[in-house]
Amino acid sequence: MSKKYKWIAAGVVGILVIGLGMFMMQPAEASMDEEEVRELIGSQFGGTISSVNKTLADGTSVFEIELLSDGGIYLIIVDAASGDILSLEQTVAREEVGSPGSTDEAEKLTLEEVKSLVKEEYGDEVVISSVDLVDGAQSEDSSYEVIMQEGAGESRLIINAVTGETISYSLVDEGEHPGASSNQNNETKAEPIGEAEAARIALSKVTGEIDDVDLEEKDGRLYYEVEVENDSEGYDAYVWIDALTGEVVNIIWED
Repeated sequence: MSKKYKWIAAGVVGILVIGLGMFMMQPAEASMDEEEVRELIGSQFGGTISSVNKTLADGTSVFEIELLSDGGIYLIIVDAASGDILSLEQTVAREEVGSPGSTDEAEKLTLEEVKSLVKEEYGDEVVISSVDLVDGAQSEDSSYEVIMQEGAGESRLIINAVTGETISYSLVDEGEHPGASSNQNNETKAEPIGEAEAARIALSKVTGEIDDVDLEEKDGRLYYEVEVENDSEGYDAYVWIDALTGEVVNIIWED
């Protein structure tokens, strides 16, 4: 081989070596870490992330996330490189996780806590004659009957044993036994909040537009089911609100 061709061959080999070196020096495609994935899912869906696992699916690096929310338990697959959500599947329905009227027992207020609430609401000058617990089928249905002296009169309060909300207030008729049942004709029952207030509460928790507001009874209690549409995010949310207390008890998300 002539000297000229030897130099050409050497040049070609050199170019190939340099090109291979530059290719090998290229950084690998960036991949999200677990903290970034948790932040991504939390910002989009809320709820509680119970587990995050990184694995391969059809040769693609992905994260498998288990998410607990008011709507149930979901399995979310996220592309580890781009952060795109590849799939979202509900694995456990909300009825199996917990819904309004579920059997989970809530902790009742103590007698001292009830007395403190009454003093805060009606002033330190009231004299509490008696505090009696009336057990319901569940903790949420239990209540306290409080008899108290206000000035020259005697009053009866019925207070939710879990939330401390006042269910009813009435004056005790002269000669009536202080420990009598709370279901008297002169008792003023707590009224449900209105649809407008229920809609306002729902929008304070979920972004979107109100589509429907329904008042429903479940296990002897009244609830508002408020449907909120969010076309820009592509989901509907169903917000369950206690019609007496205004408390949000559940939110169900649907794509």
